Amino acid sequence: MAFKLHDSISNAKSETQPQVADKSPSKSYFYKTLKVVAIFAIFLWGAVEFIYTEETAETSEESYVPPPSYEVWGRGLVYNCKGKHWACIDKDDYFICRQNMKWNTGHGRPQECYTVNVYASDADCISVQLHNINFREKTDFCKKQ
Repeated sequence: MAFKLHDSISNAKSETQPQVADKSPSKSYFYKTLKVVAIFAIFLWGAVEFIYTEETAETSEESYVPPPSYEVWGRGLVYNCKGKHWACIDKDDYFICRQNMKWNTGHGRPQECYTVNVYASDADCISVQLHNINFREKTDFCKKQ
């Protein structure tokens, strides 16, 4: 008797549980199409980003970058080829000087600013700067084109 009671309980449970309907062919086609469109959209987005970064890289290389102001002290040693003096400048001006140097080199123009090195401290940079001044280090790099 317990066996029949158990069967009736299991039948009652199966009758109360909702039955999952099989996916129709139209839903399956919809999901496959959605996946293809999503993959295509991601691919297209990646291609646009790649092209955009290439264009901005080309325009940034082509635009002239004027030399830095040489007014803010830092630990980056550069030579001002226009003003003919050594300078220890901050990080931002050092990168400006490097971009100016690359642009001038790429366009066959004489250097306006030449990056030498970055030191551990401002004091280290100043001591090398004074050494270069006192021992009249050569600045032939300003004449190179």
